[in-house]
Amino acid sequence: MAEAFQQRVMGLFESSGTVMGLALGGDLGLFKAMADLNRPFTSEELARATSCKERYIREWLGFMACSDIVGYDTESEKFFVEKEKLSCLSGILPLSVGVVSVIGQRQPLLRECFKLGGPDGIDQNVSNDFGKWLGNVRGGSFEQALESRILGEVPNMKEKLESGITMADVGCGTGLMALMIAERFPNSTVWALDVSEELLNLGRQGAKKKNLQNVHFEYADAHNFSEKWAAKLDYIFCYDVIHDLPFPRVALEQIYKSLKDGGVFSMLEPNVHSSLKDNLEHRHSADTYFFSLYFCLPHSLSVPGGDGWGRTMGEERGGQFVREAGFKDFKVYHDDMNHFVCYK
Repeated sequence: MAEAFQQRVMGLFESSGTVMGLALGGDLGLFKAMADLNRPFTSEELARATSCKERYIREWLGFMACSDIVGYDTESEKFFVEKEKLSCLSGILPLSVGVVSVIGQRQPLLRECFKLGGPDGIDQNVSNDFGKWLGNVRGGSFEQALESRILGEVPNMKEKLESGITMADVGCGTGLMALMIAERFPNSTVWALDVSEELLNLGRQGAKKKNLQNVHFEYADAHNFSEKWAAKLDYIFCYDVIHDLPFPRVALEQIYKSLKDGGVFSMLEPNVHSSLKDNLEHRHSADTYFFSLYFCLPHSLSVPGGDGWGRTMGEERGGQFVREAGFKDFKVYHDDMNHFVCYK
C-alpha cells in the first residue's frame, strides 16, 4: 500500500510539472503558433514564429515530447502535433491550465493566512489575475449558461429580455455575461456590478468595442447596493459569486430587496454538497476544494467576521440562505453548476 501511494504521489508530481509546461506554452502562444504552422517544425522555426529564444524553445519542446504532448520524429528531427490534439492545445486547454501561474502568485499570500497571527484572508483587489483568468476561460461556459440555464430554465425569460427589462449581473467580473445579454437583447438594460474597478474597466472596454449603449458597468458592493436599486430590477444574475462573499446571507437579502415584485433571481453555484462526507465521492469535489482553498475561502475571510463558507457552501446551505433572504418560491436545476431560480 505504501509503495502504491508513493507511486501515486510521484505521478501527481510529474503531472503537475506537465501542467506547468502547458501553462507556459499557453502564455507564450506556442500552441497557437504550432496550429498556424500546421506542419512538422524544428525548434528554430517555432522560435522564429513566436519571437522566442531557440534554446529555451528546444528545452520546452523536449519537455512536451517526453510528456507525450507533442510528437518528435527521430529521422527528420522535427516536432509535430496530431490533429486530434491540436484543437485542444490551441484552444481552451492552455487558458485553463494557465491558472497555475495565478496560483504561484497566491501561494505566499495563502501560506501567511494559515499561520496564527497572519492575515485572515486575501482581499480580491490585491490581485485581479484570477478574475482576468476567469474572463479568458469562461466565454464558452457563459454562452452555454445563457442558452441552457437562463433562457432554458427561467420561464419566459427570453421573451422578457426581448421586450425589454432592467437587470443586473452582480459580481460581473470582466462582464462577459453582461455583454452577451446586452448585445443579444438590445431592448433590455443591463447593469454590470462589481467591486473591482480594474475588472469593470475591462468590461467598459468590451462595451465600447461592441458599441453597446444598453450595458453599464458600475462599482457596487453586493452587501449594500439595495438602497439605489430597491424594487427596481426585473432580473438579477449571479454566476459563481455568492459563496465568495464575506456575508452571503446579507448579499442575498440585498438582492431580494432590489427586485421588483414578481422579479426573478438566478444564483448559479457549484454542484456540491455542504458536508464533506457527501462530497468524498463527488466527481468534481477535489477541484472544488482546490479553488475554494486558493481563492474563494481567502476572499470570504478577507473582511473581519466573514462567514468563510468558501466554494463548498453547497446546495443545502444555498437553499437555506435563499429562503432566509425572503425567497419562498425557488427551484434548483442541477448540472455542473446548480441553478437556483428564485421568485419574489
